[in-house]
Amino acid sequence: VSSKDGTPSPCAGWLAIGSNEKDIHVVDVRGLVPGPDEEGQIIPAQVFCATSVLAFHKARVCHLAWSPHVTGQLLSVAYDRVAQVWDAVSGTALVNYQGFTRRFFTCLWDPVDPHA
Repeated sequence: VSSKDGTPSPCAGWLAIGSNEKDIHVVDVRGLVPGPDEEGQIIPAQVFCATSVLAFHKARVCHLAWSPHVTGQLLSVAYDRVAQVWDAVSGTALVNYQGFTRRFFTCLWDPVDPHA
């Protein structure tokens, strides 16, 4: 992942995790791939703490999508019928879409238009 100017994104190694919990955990996975042990077996990496926790949703998070246009922007949808845009770098909620009558199950950024 690169920034608009072509430099590597500071979020390139970030993994956003949503689950049956209502919070989103963002983890920096760079450097978590260990080498093999003495027998050549890969040692599983363990993550003990998140880089940041994004807390707003009132029910389980169903889907997450990183913006292809703005570094560090994350879209989340949950069973609480809310779509939330985050600045994952600062942990700030940017935009909140609510008032829908049905649950969201997925979300997607427009791959071409950054304003859609």
